[in-house]
Amino acid sequence: MGFSQILFLFLEFYRDLPNVQTSLPTTPVFLSRRKNFLRQYGL
Repeated sequence: MGFSQILFLFLEFYRDLPNVQTSLPTTPVFLSRRKNFLRQYGL
C-alpha cells in the first residue's frame, strides 16, 4: 500500500465527514461507499 493510496483514502473519508455528521441515518450508505472505494483501490 503506497503513501498516495493512503492519502486518497483520507481525502475520500474527510470529504464525506460533514455529510455523515449532518445525516447520521445514512451512515450505512457512507460505509458502503468506503468499502467500494477500498475495493477500487485494492487496499
